[in-house]
Amino acid sequence: MYTGVMNMAFPMKPANYLHNSGSSNSSKLCGVSSTSTRAATARLRLRLRCSLQLSDQRRSGNYSPSFWNTDYILSLNCDYEDERRMRGAAGELVEQVKMLMEKETDPIVQLELIDDLQKLALSHYFEKEIKEILFNISTIYDDKNRERDLYSTTLAFRLLRQHGYQVPQELFECFKNDKGEFKESLSNDTKGLLQLYEASFLLTEGETTLELAREFATKFLQEKEKHNIDDDDDTNLISCVRHSLDMPIYWRIQRQMQGGGFMPIIGELTLIHLCWSFPNLTSILFKHNISKNLNKT
Repeated sequence: MYTGVMNMAFPMKPANYLHNSGSSNSSKLCGVSSTSTRAATARLRLRLRCSLQLSDQRRSGNYSPSFWNTDYILSLNCDYEDERRMRGAAGELVEQVKMLMEKETDPIVQLELIDDLQKLALSHYFEKEIKEILFNISTIYDDKNRERDLYSTTLAFRLLRQHGYQVPQELFECFKNDKGEFKESLSNDTKGLLQLYEASFLLTEGETTLELAREFATKFLQEKEKHNIDDDDDTNLISCVRHSLDMPIYWRIQRQMQGGGFMPIIGELTLIHLCWSFPNLTSILFKHNISKNLNKT
């Protein structure tokens, strides 16, 4: 505890400060004794007392000593041979995925592949291929009145908007009834509802159709999550629904998308191997760079 005391004294004005032309009054003031002056000064003194209590009691976290000291970091295995091997393997996998993207002609599979690459934070290795695929797909969805399924339409809408394409919200008009509401029959398509929910987060101001889409999709997805309803016989789908309701894709950064037990939808072994190769390579590079910098000190 800390206690501070501050005394402030205001000196008494001299007795002759009071103006009086009368000689009798002046003589009386001059005759004030020194004892009376000290008593008057004491009465006018302002005494300030400040008390400040500081608690120095801090709760201990009981943290263990960190083992990340210099000796431990320098002891990490940072074999250049491992780095070269991992780089070579990752490079081969990248080329295999590029060949897969060029060979695939089904628009839905192409969109799923792009979506998987983005969720795995690997899309920057395939920017050229992704740009070409999305350009070709954008021409397919120019026709607003074309009959289409909910899943592929919403997936294409989201990916195209993420990459800067001006896709109109009128694309979803074919999923509405005569009252301007989304058709109740869409509630049976869990994958489509999930993509509709995700796509709704790319709305711009005034896009009421996408606002309605989010309300509609959220309502039925929450019911499916609550009752664990999976109408597509996909064991991982409800987990994806739960993860998206908690944190939509558009609100996440790419590294966060790897959580929640995500695995590529298309089940392509090359993509799965690529998914596991790059984190290992990144770990090797991090350890190598840290050790290199510590050796300089």
